[in-house]
Amino acid sequence: MDAVDVFIENRSCLDMDIYQLWLDGEIEEICRLPFLTVQLDDTPSSKQILASYVADQVRTFHLLEKWLHSPAELADQPVFQLTDSCRTYLLEKYYTFDRQFMREILGRKFNKFRRKDFEDECRKTGVKLDSCYRQYENMRRVWKSVSAMDGCTMKNIHETFLLPDQLARY
Repeated sequence: MDAVDVFIENRSCLDMDIYQLWLDGEIEEICRLPFLTVQLDDTPSSKQILASYVADQVRTFHLLEKWLHSPAELADQPVFQLTDSCRTYLLEKYYTFDRQFMREILGRKFNKFRRKDFEDECRKTGVKLDSCYRQYENMRRVWKSVSAMDGCTMKNIHETFLLPDQLARY
């Protein structure tokens, strides 16, 4: 019979270092984090605990992603109990972009981008492919949401995506 790991908790504990690596598309680097490896001895069970912890965090971020796409729903979702500061941090980091990558893609039609274009931009800018996809989709999602709205674009972005003014300004 196969063993099953079950973990139940009331409050969501998110590892922000792993979150940043997940956003950057650096999944293979996560298990090399110094604070994770320094506390564990070199036994198979320690490595299994580490792998389980990282897998749980990455799975949590994938589940959270659908609410990060529509930030107004993130506050009301019942699955993850998040503090306001945690929610703000998650959104700010999720919608932060690499300036060099954005400079390369701005001015192009959003529906004309192909996989080959992403790979070329990744090579030019040094940004991982997963991160490029996320940034592109975020820019497309923000543009699609606020382009039809009346009023100040920055204010619309701030109110719709709950982003800080500095990030909404870009």
